[in-house]
Amino acid sequence: MNQTTLYSPVLAKIGAERGSKNLSDLTAQLRDTSYQEQLVKISLPLTSRKLERSFRENLISTYLKIIKNSPKNASKYLQLYLLRFEVENIKALIKATNAKLSPEEKLNKIYLSPEDYLKNRSVMEETAKASTIKQITKTLKKTDYVTTLNMGLQSYEEDGSTTCLDVLIDKTFYEKLHDTYESLPQKENHTHISIQAQKMTALHC
Repeated sequence: MNQTTLYSPVLAKIGAERGSKNLSDLTAQLRDTSYQEQLVKISLPLTSRKLERSFRENLISTYLKIIKNSPKNASKYLQLYLLRFEVENIKALIKATNAKLSPEEKLNKIYLSPEDYLKNRSVMEETAKASTIKQITKTLKKTDYVTTLNMGLQSYEEDGSTTCLDVLIDKTFYEKLHDTYESLPQKENHTHISIQAQKMTALHC
């Protein structure tokens, strides 16, 4: 993939944002870009929140394509980009549960396509049905987050704040990121991963 092809969606988004007078104008200018697939699914009325979600869904789609076409060792590491979304999903579900939102409202706040790839969709859908933070820890008891959630639950029950849970969940992710990087077999693979990561970061900006 050449540089022009790689960065064209980003350049299109930047150009559209700078040249647009309103959200409708912005959406119209992005119709013939890689965002088209997500934009056509936006329901009216158009809002900045809906547009932002479509951009993130496009980003996830790009991640999935890169992972699919990467060497096995690189693919294993790049899956952590999807795991980052899973972490954000869990944090969003915790906050939404604390705010007493309905299961449908909770699902609208998370991204399920990474969960499809990670084979955790059913777990997240079940988690969205939880009515308390304690129930969330039970629905996620067979995941890598169980220890973290149990620790955070103690803090939550003491002060009613989800901040500690957020910090601990992030810590779990970064520890996994570090461990996965260190497990890569060769230095050359580290270089390849670094290049892929820079490309994916550029797409995220």
